[in-house]
Order: sequence, then structure tokens, then C-alpha cells
Amino acid sequence: MKTLLKLVSVLFLLVTWINAQVTIIHCGVLINGNSEELSKNISIVIKNATIIDISNGLKHPTRDDSLIDLSNYTVLPGLMDMHTHLSGESNPKRYMERF
Repeated sequence: MKTLLKLVSVLFLLVTWINAQVTIIHCGVLINGNSEELSKNISIVIKNATIIDISNGLKHPTRDDSLIDLSNYTVLPGLMDMHTHLSGESNPKRYMERF
């Protein structure tokens, strides 16, 4: 029973540590999509899959943080295709239904 309690305690601490992990992205140039100006040497801080901070300068990660070094690259928001025609084939047999 003591072994099980120790195992559960360690797993609980491990899950807590994983959830608390922060990822810092160093960006050489950032295109934010809201401004026509380019931002240089920017840090993006992500926690629990959510951006919690965007700041000037390259932040130093703590020992527990993970770092993605894109300081030699340009970073921009994800691109999405906002112009799609979904009115085409609605089912595989639609073409045959005309005959």
C-alpha cells in the first residue's frame, strides 16, 4: 500500500510539473498580422497551449522552461484558407443520381 501511495504521489507531481511547463519562442522577426510594422527580437510565452505573453527582447528561460529558438527566422500567425467552396459533391453517389 505504501508503494502505491508513493507511486501515485510521484505521478501527481509529474503531471503537475508537465502542466506547469512554459514554452518560450524567440523570434528574430515577428509579423503579428495587426500592424504593418515588423517587430524584431520578440519572445512569445506559451503556457497550457495558450499564448500568455508577447514581449520585446529575448527572454531567458528558466531551468524548467522549454525554448524554441527561431531568432534567425521570421515568425507569423498560422495561415488559413478562408475561401473554400463546399457546395460541390455532398456525397459519393451524387454524380450517379443525375442518371
